[in-house]
Amino acid sequence: MDWFDGFTWQDGCLTATKSSHDGSRTPSELKDLASPISPDRTTKRIKLTTNFRDWHLATAGEYLNGLCPGIPQQEGHQVHAFKYGYVQFMIPALVLAQAMFRPFGVLAEYVFQPQGLAQLCVPDGSPEQKNVLFNRVGLNYRPKRQTGIQQPLWWMWHFPSARMLWNSMYAYACQGIIAMDLPLGEIEMVAHGIQIGNQFHVTSMTIIAIKTSEFSHHEGISNGPYTIVFHNTNSFIHLPRHQIGRRFKALHQSDLKCGENGPETTDIEWQSIKPILIGRVAETDRRRKVNPRQIADIILLKLSSGTPWRQLPDHTVSHSLAIRTYQQWKADGRWESAVKLLNELRSAL
Repeated sequence: MDWFDGFTWQDGCLTATKSSHDGSRTPSELKDLASPISPDRTTKRIKLTTNFRDWHLATAGEYLNGLCPGIPQQEGHQVHAFKYGYVQFMIPALVLAQAMFRPFGVLAEYVFQPQGLAQLCVPDGSPEQKNVLFNRVGLNYRPKRQTGIQQPLWWMWHFPSARMLWNSMYAYACQGIIAMDLPLGEIEMVAHGIQIGNQFHVTSMTIIAIKTSEFSHHEGISNGPYTIVFHNTNSFIHLPRHQIGRRFKALHQSDLKCGENGPETTDIEWQSIKPILIGRVAETDRRRKVNPRQIADIILLKLSSGTPWRQLPDHTVSHSLAIRTYQQWKADGRWESAVKLLNELRSAL
């Protein structure tokens, strides 16, 4: 079992350090922090509800003793503990972070940088829906099935202790420590781990929901209590650079210039390419009263990100209609002409 025991700076970049059984400490990339703790024993699972105010700090030594005593016990990795019945549960900060920031393999690069939340997403202005809008083309989601991704980020935008939770991870990392400041609220969770006597060493966990009555510091957000749902379909799509546009080599991301709206059209851009595309939209599409601009924008988003058709975010256009229209526009050359004009307009900005 490997154990991350802190951070160092290398060439101006934040780097995690990992301890192994042989006592060696090696640098690791931030994405490696998503690796689960893998003990060599069978784990058990317990569902429970606890309040963060009842948690206290333990030590890395307490957590590692009995679980994996061969690993050097550096104290650069914070461990939280709480009593549930007669059993003390111990949760390393990294295990908690993996459950809080989902999916951690994608969000880690944003968590461990200043203003990372603002670079990742912004609230969409709809407090009832608890939604955010992502700022990167390579990050996508299905709006009606992404509660477990959307609500935690919305919560971190709007509530002081949740925002402190996000900001604290980078602040501690700059001091060489894997740690976080706990938010306010009651947490419902499933803990996976190993029980030794009256101590339960949590190796992974799933947060089902966090209930908080904390006041928001944003106007338009009414007083709680709020239940923030974490456990839902993990519909966050992250596309590595080498996979973006792989299936559509004729229009790779680098060939399509992004404009003010990213890959999607502005009003001026649409009015320019509309005469090229709109003349021969299928009659069935007219009967359905589908806005051809929505179809064009979905196609542009698909080709620039490589996202599967079924996972595109705009549910006002069916994926079958988008595919059929794209094939029609591409077959007679309209699509290439429209993209060429679109690139010329964006190059002139």
